[in-house]
Amino acid sequence: MSRGRPAVGIVLLAAAAFLIYAYQLGDGPPSLSRDEGDLGAQAQSIAQGGRDADGGLLPLYFHIRDNQWAQPLPIYVTALSVMAAGSSQWSLRLPSVFVAIVDIVLIYLVAQSLFDRASLPFVAAGLLAVAPAHFIHGRLALPDVYPLPFVLSWLLCMIAFVSQPGPWPAFGGALCLGIGFYASPASVLMMPAYLIVTLAIVWQVRSEPMSYVAAGSGFVVPLLILIPWFAAHYGSFRFTLGDWGLHTLANPRDGFRYTILSWVKVGRRSSLYWDFFSPAYLFFTRVFLSVTAIPLIYGLYRILTTLWNEVRWRVVLAGFLVAPLAAAAFDEPRAVGRALTAVPFGVLIAAAGFDGLLGSRKMAPRLLAVVVLLLMPLQFYRFYVAP
Repeated sequence: MSRGRPAVGIVLLAAAAFLIYAYQLGDGPPSLSRDEGDLGAQAQSIAQGGRDADGGLLPLYFHIRDNQWAQPLPIYVTALSVMAAGSSQWSLRLPSVFVAIVDIVLIYLVAQSLFDRASLPFVAAGLLAVAPAHFIHGRLALPDVYPLPFVLSWLLCMIAFVSQPGPWPAFGGALCLGIGFYASPASVLMMPAYLIVTLAIVWQVRSEPMSYVAAGSGFVVPLLILIPWFAAHYGSFRFTLGDWGLHTLANPRDGFRYTILSWVKVGRRSSLYWDFFSPAYLFFTRVFLSVTAIPLIYGLYRILTTLWNEVRWRVVLAGFLVAPLAAAAFDEPRAVGRALTAVPFGVLIAAAGFDGLLGSRKMAPRLLAVVVLLLMPLQFYRFYVAP
């Protein structure tokens, strides 16, 4: 296949996804939620004069209400949309659509580096496009979808690092995580967690010590601006940490006693964490289409057996397992927005399942894969038109 055909194919897929995601964007949901309204108010204020709703000039974080502070990236990106298209429900939600389309293109590139079969990158991109959780959050003026491009870019860098170990892929991946730290409240916990995965990858491939330094530097550089911010807004320091779920750092004395050393808290958060992997949750509550269960479960089986010796697939599995940590730490049962990074990793695992089914020597697995692929657009259509 020529290089031009895949490029045309992903452009057409991205364009089709944009039309589906942007269709009646101002009407569904029919009105902005409270959180969307808060983000929109800050974005409109920035668009009008470069100041937040409290009068601060180009702040790093935005005071929403009480002790709640919002990350900057979604608000500044939404402000650009307001400046370009005016203030409306449609313009407030449009940036999330563009972020979702970037996700679809990035997962195509990731799958291209994982699979030899030319059709699998398109399958992965299509799976992400029709994943209900990604579709829903890709149409809301909320920060939940914003971490995904940074995590997928990190994954691209890690796959490159596994192929050719060196400091630059490690630096680039960690830099994506550091920038993504400002994408959503969940990012404050998720990006350091993925940094730990990065360091584990460096250790597994036995790279030179400089790769550890590069990874640490890449992550820290975007965070240096936090020092003057919290120095100038010390009064919000503990409240902000508490709202992000970092209760132990916000109040070390009581945090260790009631969070880290409390078996009740540990047990509850463990229960919340494992509940995110419940098949009932993943396949019947609008996270994945229910027919995705077949390739995803088989993909997990393949990673744990035939693909386990490939470090890149262990990275994908680690990304999937790490995803619910923020939601569990925030004590929010089945809060898919906090754990949205699980969706692209789950899609890649499902693509591995499709790869195994389509590559089988037997007719039945190949036929099953084709049937599932044909059912997915039909099931997505039923979800799409549902009231």
